Amino acid sequence: MKLLLNKNFDPNPWPKSDRTALQLALFANKHGQTSIGLANNLLGKGADPDLVGRKDPLTPLQQAARQGNLEVVYFLLEHHANVNKHGEPDPSATHQSDDILLTPLQLAIKGRHPPIIETLLKYKAGVDLRAKRTNALPGGHEQAIIDPFLTPLQLAVSSSYPECVEILLRYNADVNSPAHPQSGATVLQYAAMKGYVGLAEILLEKGARVNAAAAEHDGRTALEGAAEYGRLDMVQLLLNAGARVDGPDLKRALERAEKNGHLALKEYLEEKCAGVVDR
Repeated sequence: MKLLLNKNFDPNPWPKSDRTALQLALFANKHGQTSIGLANNLLGKGADPDLVGRKDPLTPLQQAARQGNLEVVYFLLEHHANVNKHGEPDPSATHQSDDILLTPLQLAIKGRHPPIIETLLKYKAGVDLRAKRTNALPGGHEQAIIDPFLTPLQLAVSSSYPECVEILLRYNADVNSPAHPQSGATVLQYAAMKGYVGLAEILLEKGARVNAAAAEHDGRTALEGAAEYGRLDMVQLLLNAGARVDGPDLKRALERAEKNGHLALKEYLEEKCAGVVDR
């Protein structure tokens, strides 16, 4: 490759290996080593830092973030790689990871790489930019629709990753991004279902709405989620924070608690909300 660089070599077309020259330099060494020097030469010759290959459909920055390679992440960011770019799914592929549709930040969260999360945010990664996912169209069509799904903060809370939550909150992540209509949840709803009382307290202090609407399909309010999973301490916290106990919200919470065998929690809710339950 070094010999080619000394000639009129275009570093951007896809090679026979289906990886770009830059991907080969950064990730394809058989000993697992990275050739930063060669990658630097390629970029100097006009290599596109965001170009993907057919068999490596993630951008170089996505790959580095997923692998936890801070050296390569920093190198690419210094060479103006798009901090928010994700790869493009191959419409002809039958099986394809949704990692392609995650931004570098979301991949770093998924891989649990705090230094990379912090670095990407310093380089202005979209702290509230939603991950995307593919959904098959009804009727067995081969094509799929791509829709926004989780914010980085929702991904971190749903993945039980408190260290990342702390980082994202320092960068002013939105604690009230709405739940995705299809089985999504707000960050407080995720915390309530998982029983993260300490985290829920932080989110409430940051202004998380205790009565935020549930997802349209298969959603839970924070109180419903806490009741369904038997989180008595969480229910207490939510009630003290002003969780709504009138109308259908309380009824659904009681039904979910009973259905899942959390009878002590159901009794507690009935006692706390006796005037409402008796109506």
